[in-house]
Amino acid sequence: MKKFLIILIIIFICGVLSADICMKQIQESDAVVGLEYYKQYANTKLIFKDVFWSILYDRLKLFVGIGVLCFTPLKERIGFIIVPLFSFVWGFYLMSCIIELGVAGLAIGLASVLPHGILYVSGVGLLLGHKRRKYYMKNSLVADAGIYIFIFILGITGCIIESLVATHFIPWVIRLSLI
Repeated sequence: MKKFLIILIIIFICGVLSADICMKQIQESDAVVGLEYYKQYANTKLIFKDVFWSILYDRLKLFVGIGVLCFTPLKERIGFIIVPLFSFVWGFYLMSCIIELGVAGLAIGLASVLPHGILYVSGVGLLLGHKRRKYYMKNSLVADAGIYIFIFILGITGCIIESLVATHFIPWVIRLSLI
C-alpha cells in the first residue's frame, strides 16, 4: 500500500510538472482552464437543479462503468488503472488552475475535488473492495443489497455536495480573485 501511495504521489507530481511544462500554451489558450470561462462562470446565475442533474448524469456514467467492470475478471486491476489516471489528471488540472488564477486557482482546484471527492472515492473503494458472497449463505443477498444501496447513497450525497460547491462556493472564489 505504501508503494502504491508513493507511486500515486509521483504520478500526481508528473501531472503538475506536465502542466508547468505546458504553462505558456495554457496561458495563451483557453483550452484547459480559460480566464474568460471563469469570468462567465462567476457572473452566471447557476440553478442548483440543473447543475445537480448534469453532475448526476456524468457521475452515474462513471459509477455504472466501474460497477459493470467490477463483475468482470478485471475487478482486481481496475483500481491500478483508474486511480493513477485520476491522480495525473487532477495534478494537471490543479496546476492549470494555479497558473491561470494564482492562489484562487488553488482554492478552486481543491474545491473541485475535496468535499465530494471523499464520498466518491469511498464509494468506488467500497465498490472495488466488496466481495460478493455466495447467495446460498444466510442473509447474503440482504448484505450485498445493503452495500450497494450505501454506495448509491454516497454517490447521491456527493452529487448534492458537488452541486452546492459548483453553484455557490466556486463562483464566489472566482469573483473574489477577479476583483
